[in-house]
Amino acid sequence: KGGTPPPGPTPRLGLGTGLGLKPEAQTRGCSGRCRRGCRRRILPDPGAARMGRIFLEFLASADLVHVCRLCRTQLADHESIISRAFQGRHGRAYLFADVVNVTAGPHENRQLLTGSHVVADIYCNSCDTRLGWKYVEAFEEAQKYKEGKFILEKAMIAKEEQQPSDAFIECPAGH
Repeated sequence: KGGTPPPGPTPRLGLGTGLGLKPEAQTRGCSGRCRRGCRRRILPDPGAARMGRIFLEFLASADLVHVCRLCRTQLADHESIISRAFQGRHGRAYLFADVVNVTAGPHENRQLLTGSHVVADIYCNSCDTRLGWKYVEAFEEAQKYKEGKFILEKAMIAKEEQQPSDAFIECPAGH
């Protein structure tokens, strides 16, 4: 008859309402039992905020670094670029030997320009932006060199020069 709703469980708020998370963040990844190295967990309650402290790695020895375009979190040393001749979802992309401060999503088979690969999308640890992917497995022999390497899309990253004040300064006493 209009009035108050019937008694029962309170409806849950969906992801993205006040949490700053994207709806797909709930379904990416595994439950923590994955043996493939997947570190992203499914949130147990869509209304639950993420708990804990985020620890980010700082690339102290790098003069030029690539950072997340959205939050400026350091991702890779410029020297770790293997190739600039790759194509991503949003245009040009770079192949990196190693990246930091990212989390890999679930493994999936994907048909790319160079053939079929098993890849895992990678996300910024700070802002959860999808930055590119990690090559987990390549099926063609000529593409095996990509295994364990990372694609960062140029549209999702920026290049920054580190200032001397940004680097850690060692204590003269050795602490």
